[in-house]
Amino acid sequence: MSSTHSGDWRLIPAGHLARALGVPSSVLSYYEARLPGVRAVADRGGRAYRRADAMVLAGIATEVADGATLSKVLERVGEGGRDSLTVRGRRIVDGAFPSERDPEEERPARPVPPDAIVVARDGRPAQAPQPSTARANREAILRALSDCVQILQRAR
Repeated sequence: MSSTHSGDWRLIPAGHLARALGVPSSVLSYYEARLPGVRAVADRGGRAYRRADAMVLAGIATEVADGATLSKVLERVGEGGRDSLTVRGRRIVDGAFPSERDPEEERPARPVPPDAIVVARDGRPAQAPQPSTARANREAILRALSDCVQILQRAR
């Protein structure tokens, strides 16, 4: 099953998830209505689920398919059993919808100008500007500002 879909790359269309689980999409809506925190989002005219929500819904669907009643499954979720459902649902969701890389990660990095101040994650400058370059830039800026002031004074 393809995981390509419109909108946010992390969203799984409700119809695709329902087909992967072998249930009608109305069953997902029914589960969603009874689960706090699980909500479909609008995705170009259709409903879609965030990956984490899809895992919970998949876990519930497999528990019900294995013979558990929905009320018992929801009772377990209320008692903190949501994590076990997520683990069980993760196998299904990851199998049907392999994780895709973020399209932003695939873009080539923009070149950093040599005089840019780059700050490392620890807060220290990774590359300090050369003092002579900074001073020359400062003097050039001051000259340009001085020229602008003279032009404005002449215009009055």
